[in-house]
Amino acid sequence: VPNESCGLLLTRRVLCSVDDQQEALQEIFRVLKPGGVFVFIEHVAAEEGSPLRVTQEVFRPVQQAMANNCDMARLLDAKCGQDGLEMQGETEKAIRDMPWSNVEVVNYEEAFNGPLSPHIRGLAVKAR
Repeated sequence: VPNESCGLLLTRRVLCSVDDQQEALQEIFRVLKPGGVFVFIEHVAAEEGSPLRVTQEVFRPVQQAMANNCDMARLLDAKCGQDGLEMQGETEKAIRDMPWSNVEVVNYEEAFNGPLSPHIRGLAVKAR
C-alpha cells in the first residue's frame, strides 16, 4: 500500500495477534493520509488478579495456538484519568511516539465474549 494513501483504517481484534505491535502501528501510520483516521477495537487483559484474568492466563496458550496467535491477556488497556488518557501496556510507546493530532480511547464490555473481554475502542487522527 502506498504511503499516505488511506483516509480511514479500521482494525478489529488485530493488535492482539501481531508479533510486533509497534511495527504494525507504524505501518498503519505510514499509509494514513495527513488527517486520516485510525479506528480500532481490541480485547484487552482483564484486571490483574481478577478471576477473568486468571481464566485468560490459563487459556492463553490454547487461544494463541487455535486463533492465529491471538493473546487474550495482552496488555492494551487504556483509561481516562484526571490527567487525560493514561494508556497501559504494549501499545503506549508506539502510539505516543507518533504525531497523532488526537487520540481517544474508551473501555467497554461486549456481551457473551467470555475471556475475550474487556475491550477498548478508539480512534487516532494523523496530524495534517
